Amino acid sequence: MDLNRSAEAARAGAALGAGAAPPVAELGGLSMAWGERLVLNQVDLTLHPGERLAVVGPSGAGKSTILRILAGLQLPTSGELRIHGVPQTYLRLDQRQPPDVRLVFQNPALLASLTVCENVGFLLYRHGQL
Repeated sequence: MDLNRSAEAARAGAALGAGAAPPVAELGGLSMAWGERLVLNQVDLTLHPGERLAVVGPSGAGKSTILRILAGLQLPTSGELRIHGVPQTYLRLDQRQPPDVRLVFQNPALLASLTVCENVGFLLYRHGQL
């Protein structure tokens, strides 16, 4: 999936003046591998306030992976992510410090490896209510 080219096309269609403000999100050389399978390979992307970007591609191309990384639900294998200029180097599962990025996924699982029940149990356990 060529996100660099897609981002350039989206940026060309962005509102006038949107590129003047500091970036909201920056991905630099971002890569993600699941074992031997490289899902994201050196993705560079900068989003400024007011810009909109649609990420499209076939199943398994890395769309949801990018969103999970942006939301702090998953760390990349390599590369850098900055939100409002701040490097993101840890997972944001503690809701006492909510993430700057919020998502609603099609699937009801917060953590892809857990069932819905396990996700709810994890949050209850995490907050000392289980």
